[in-house]
Amino acid sequence: MQLVAAQPRAMIPPVRSVIMENFMCHKPAKFTGKATLDEADAWLRECEKIFRVIECIEAQKLTFATFLLVIDAEYWCMGMQQQMQARKEEVN
Repeated sequence: MQLVAAQPRAMIPPVRSVIMENFMCHKPAKFTGKATLDEADAWLRECEKIFRVIECIEAQKLTFATFLLVIDAEYWCMGMQQQMQARKEEVN
């Protein structure tokens, strides 16, 4: 009788739900839009670092980052969303 070695099972990490509180507990900075290119890049890199740690999906990244937009940046974002919606409606 031959012994057959058991194949090791692949470790599958549990899927966990990422919520806004997971993101906000890292205390990300708000973004006003009044920044130099280097400051804006640093803000974005900091957000991306948090995204990697909490392992969120692409759609959540957009939601979480836009939540941090305030003042001019928030108005710009709302305007872009309206333009995108209008173009989408034109196509349909």
